[in-house]
Amino acid sequence: MIAPEAERTKCATSTHTGEAVARAARERSEQERARHRHAATGRAGTRPMIAIAAAGFAAAGLCAVYRVVRGPSLADRVIAVEVALVCLAGGIVIDAVDRNSHTLLAIITVIALVGLAGTFAASRFQERDTDGAEDRSADGC
Repeated sequence: MIAPEAERTKCATSTHTGEAVARAARERSEQERARHRHAATGRAGTRPMIAIAAAGFAAAGLCAVYRVVRGPSLADRVIAVEVALVCLAGGIVIDAVDRNSHTLLAIITVIALVGLAGTFAASRFQERDTDGAEDRSADGC
């Protein structure tokens, strides 16, 4: 049989241990709530970086549009359209990161494929046009 004094010490120790476990659980739950609250409001420090990246893509897109309008040759215009599509895809990525969403990534894939197909088509057209000009100059016409 346990002496009454030892039993009292044992109960006090288990109560103290129970309080420590409960306090640790409360602290963990508060940390998790803070982490979820932090994730819901956005990552700290990313807002300025998102704004800088968006401004960079916007500036590059405007330069590309200028080159499409002003470009002296078809090759310049094709490259400018490709740059504009890359800027558009970059802007969509920035928006997806800002919203913490993965749904826009399919749109980025479509934009990349359209840009690739357009570049291939324009290069074929440019190549065919250049070959025809060389053949005519060789004949003397």
